[in-house]
Amino acid sequence: MLYHMTIPFHLLILGAPSESFLEQIAEVRQSAEIQIAQTREQAARLIPEAEVILALDHAGSWLQELWDSASKLKWIQAGSTGVEGIVFPRMKNHRVVLTNSRGAYSSPLAEFVMFCVLYFAKAFPIMERNRLERRWADYPLREVRGQTIGLVGFGETGQAVSRLAHALGMRVLATKRNPYTQTPTGVDQLMPSERWHELLRNSDYVVNALPLTPETWGRFGEDEFRAMKTTSSFINVGRGKTVQESQLVKALKEGWIAAAGLDVYETEPLPSDSELYSLPNVVLSPHCADKVASSLDKVARIFLENVRRFTKGEPLQSIVNKELGY
Repeated sequence: MLYHMTIPFHLLILGAPSESFLEQIAEVRQSAEIQIAQTREQAARLIPEAEVILALDHAGSWLQELWDSASKLKWIQAGSTGVEGIVFPRMKNHRVVLTNSRGAYSSPLAEFVMFCVLYFAKAFPIMERNRLERRWADYPLREVRGQTIGLVGFGETGQAVSRLAHALGMRVLATKRNPYTQTPTGVDQLMPSERWHELLRNSDYVVNALPLTPETWGRFGEDEFRAMKTTSSFINVGRGKTVQESQLVKALKEGWIAAAGLDVYETEPLPSDSELYSLPNVVLSPHCADKVASSLDKVARIFLENVRRFTKGEPLQSIVNKELGY
């Protein structure tokens, strides 16, 4: 949907932007009156005049609470890729345009995936234990080249992983809701989503890069972990709630799979009594694998380009299908 805009428009930033981020988007002041709400109370006071909202951090929940007051709202830009914290039933039927920061975080997440792949293949825990114990002893290693990595979800993150995996000589399988008519470069086989158990059975490393939608909620459970090889590793850089964590813990303890590398969890922060902390075959990252300076730079560039388009009445980039949730 296109809008004819009056300049300046009212921009409300929800969350706590850093000074460097504000400097990067400073040129927006030429087109907009900018206000910042770092608390719900501030948001409640400022949202009635907002025509555009930039939602940062976890401030999306304020939108649902204050929706009735957002009568002038035309466009919401999410500072994240996932929008499950922003989309709610009443918004789905509203004409407001929702865009996300698709692609801003894909590169560091892909690097985290490959870190996990190499961590498990090169038996880093044993290497480190030998160093600490001053022990000179060989240990079993695996070559990554020639092994199969399966990508469940082939959006920006999945595509970034495929490029790095292909560069290491890995065989790349991927599933996508609507497969391309031609397999992308760097992917050996792209299959429709309904064939994803075939991917699980044939992968040495399974990467979850799914968004969180009603269809993907709890997608990985007992059947999926039992379908994987007992020697395979599971890596999650998608959304925590796409995994039934109790079944993942069981899979790791009982040897259905060999290991897991996790950046996201069912409950965040991960509770201190979670068994995941004590399992030796797990890499845990506190949902920070994508928190690098370059990601925020990309978010700023995405937002600036969309502001340019918005003020000229041009179609926005990275529009979210509110029904699908991505």
